[in-house]
Amino acid sequence: MRFPEGLRFLRFCCQPFVEEKFSIFRPFALAHRGKIWFIVGSPLETFFQRVIFNQMQMSYTMRSSSSQSALSRYSARNMAKPINFFCLAPSAQAVSVIGDFNDWRPNAHPMHRQADGSWQLQVPLHHGHHHYQFLVDGQPSMDPRAMGIGRNEKNERVSLLAVS
Repeated sequence: MRFPEGLRFLRFCCQPFVEEKFSIFRPFALAHRGKIWFIVGSPLETFFQRVIFNQMQMSYTMRSSSSQSALSRYSARNMAKPINFFCLAPSAQAVSVIGDFNDWRPNAHPMHRQADGSWQLQVPLHHGHHHYQFLVDGQPSMDPRAMGIGRNEKNERVSLLAVS
């Protein structure tokens, strides 16, 4: 009986029992790297096999969960990138940015007036596509420097921004 490379200790423990008669031994199944191995052994040997199997299963679970947490820690979905919004409206009294990133609330991101009459705001946004508009004195306005044009839930044209 051949065992995979990772089961050397298990092969060492079970080899004498596998070669004996099968009448008084009960089978034990072990999964390793997608394959199921049936091993025959005494009840005491089966106990040791279960201990080894549980240790292998626990080490695999710990390894997969730690690598998954390390991958999700550096995922682009979990990182926010600062995005600068500029609106040229020198005669406006108030300008804000509304979009799917702030649930289209007009008071969530008010913009700041610059000395030249333009309005500026930096908003941290996550990876993906975002729809937005400028609210200039309460009137929606599209961004002429947007990456594209999209449609919101009301099927109105809005500016499109891709963050990567």
